[in-house]
Amino acid sequence: FTSRPDNSTATLSDASAADPTFFADLDGSYVLNLIVNDGLADSDPDKVTITATTPNSPPIADAGVDQSVSTNTTVTLNGSGSSDPDDADSLTYKWTFTSKPIGSTAALSDATTEKPTFTADLDGSYILSLVVNDGSVDSAADAVIISAATPNSPPVADAGADQSVSTGATVTLDGSGSSDPNNDPLTYNWTFTSKPIGSTAALSDATTEKPTF
Repeated sequence: FTSRPDNSTATLSDASAADPTFFADLDGSYVLNLIVNDGLADSDPDKVTITATTPNSPPIADAGVDQSVSTNTTVTLNGSGSSDPDDADSLTYKWTFTSKPIGSTAALSDATTEKPTFTADLDGSYILSLVVNDGSVDSAADAVIISAATPNSPPVADAGADQSVSTGATVTLDGSGSSDPNNDPLTYNWTFTSKPIGSTAALSDATTEKPTF
């Protein structure tokens, strides 16, 4: 050896063999000289340089945990769990939508940051992929699913206008003015809360929009 990396303890298996070996224990250059002898005289030295480097390992992308959010809220993605086995390598980020609800115009605030945001503008699933790069090689992609739903609002009952009728007449009630902010289909449940003492009035069907009695 004429030189080797600082702190290397590399040694030749047999310095007098035609093909000795050594263990390249540190990154860097190992320079060795060879002199051969024919029994009478030494040759001039010849030099060989062995350069050792640690193989680069691909980084690991982590797109974070799946989320359930309310529609029209801002979603923050989180790639901070991504890592690199070589430790010293700094990571760059590349986020992409792989699917989103039909008609959605959701867009990432910055696809190259660790924690980009977007607005979940429609109900449905938003699937995003994260790939990280250590300066040399891309990671395998990791996916995260964001599920957006509009929070349910309670419906509004409308029992219709008060009525004055002749005794003995058939009364038709009208719940058709009832509504739901989410446009969900409605079911009906009519009940008498009071009636004249002795009355046997009964609803034709307490579960219809317009029962009679």
